[in-house]
Amino acid sequence: MGLIKANDRPLATPAGLVQTLIAASGADGMLDLSRSLRPGAAARVIGGPFADQLAIVERMTGPDRVRVLLSIMNQTVPVEVERGALAAI
Repeated sequence: MGLIKANDRPLATPAGLVQTLIAASGADGMLDLSRSLRPGAAARVIGGPFADQLAIVERMTGPDRVRVLLSIMNQTVPVEVERGALAAI
């Protein structure tokens, strides 16, 4: 939590950024980065043992689970992760 600065001065956000973040927030005020996940979409794993890996969404396996394809050791490997551990990119 803080300001993004350049030369000790706050930077302006791009037009519409704050409105987009508010629209992506739930009733609890928490930002849901997984809202736009759908089969074929690119995503970044942001939690769990595969954090920071890029993935392709294969399918939803339940309300809170997603099966993604990861590239591990030059092979495509299907992995099931929690929906909250993914961010659409």
